[in-house]
Amino acid sequence: MPLNYRMDRLSGRIVGSSSKSAYSPKGFFPVEPIPVMKMSASEKAVPVRSVADMRTALEPPKKIAQTEILGKFPDNPTYRRLQEFQRIMSKPDGKLVWEKLPRDVFAFRFTVLLCAGGMALLANTYYKMAYGIKPES
Repeated sequence: MPLNYRMDRLSGRIVGSSSKSAYSPKGFFPVEPIPVMKMSASEKAVPVRSVADMRTALEPPKKIAQTEILGKFPDNPTYRRLQEFQRIMSKPDGKLVWEKLPRDVFAFRFTVLLCAGGMALLANTYYKMAYGIKPES
């Protein structure tokens, strides 16, 4: 019994086949190995940096004050509102995103309240499923 199989086009069944046709289907050929170039450490030297150079590279860049508006932007009240909203949201005041605007605080607290209510109902359902509902007699 052959160990290699293929789909027979005529009958639509799986039949035995030779290893060449099983592992090299039509259109696929064996991959030729790619020659690998070997390189020794003496051929290419790695530059050595001092600790002071690495510290300056890791420091964040200093902020440059922007005095003029660069580029063009639309003169539209909707765009000005968007810019104002972006300014409010990007202000570094130490607040989280949901604490920036009152509507976001309300939405967050309402969502937490809904989740807590859902968990209470889920716990009630589990309790009823575990202990059953006592029949009234």
